[in-house]
Amino acid sequence: MKQIFLFSGLLVFGISLSLADSPKANLEYQLKNKSTFDQTGLSRNPFVPIDYRRPVTVISKSGSAVAPAPLLTPSMFKVSSIIIGVPNVAVINGRDHAEGDWFELKVGDKSIDVRLISVKDGAITVFNQQTGNIEITVK
Repeated sequence: MKQIFLFSGLLVFGISLSLADSPKANLEYQLKNKSTFDQTGLSRNPFVPIDYRRPVTVISKSGSAVAPAPLLTPSMFKVSSIIIGVPNVAVINGRDHAEGDWFELKVGDKSIDVRLISVKDGAITVFNQQTGNIEITVK
């Protein structure tokens, strides 16, 4: 057993000596502050991982990459109750929201961001960037 360890130790020491005597070890290297890469033709960008694939965006005929979200209508909301207090709270589509809250409204496979602007007795006002303010009454 000692002979195997001695042989492997001598082998490693001999390899390290042979590598130290190689002509590559005697080269002097210069430290550069800037590097440039040739980006012409089909060359690969060295800063992008090898397996990386850019996500494909499907452009519609109208030219926009994403279909616009549907416009808000009062029929998209069901206000079941309103509580006037501090803060004013409304139950919209089965969930409670206070004044100033942002919430998502799911319409099909799209999500629309909506803000509850005000809660009054019998009505609420919601805001969306596309449609602006909409007033909805309790049903």
